[in-house]
Amino acid sequence: MRELGQFYEAECSMVKEGKMAESQRQFTHLPGRAADLMLEGFPMEIIDGAISNIPLQWVTDVLRQLDAKLGGRSRMLVPMVLGVQSTGKSTLLNTMFGLQFAVSSG
Repeated sequence: MRELGQFYEAECSMVKEGKMAESQRQFTHLPGRAADLMLEGFPMEIIDGAISNIPLQWVTDVLRQLDAKLGGRSRMLVPMVLGVQSTGKSTLLNTMFGLQFAVSSG
């Protein structure tokens, strides 16, 4: 989902800067697809840990789609785990919530 967010953010930036017309957008459906995946139980990274980036437009639009799909009745809990590299953060989240974050051994 990280790459979908990058495509979406790039397209939004191009439209905002006037380098692309609104009618040429190809990725407007992606936030809805990401919201569907979240409803199926897939996790979504809010902070891109690889480059310490927060794709604000992507996260905002995905959460808006999610709220719309739930009819305005959405409640969200955001668990956050911070720590030094290779201390088991992903393993902890995978175990607690049945997720599939990538785990690396360091």
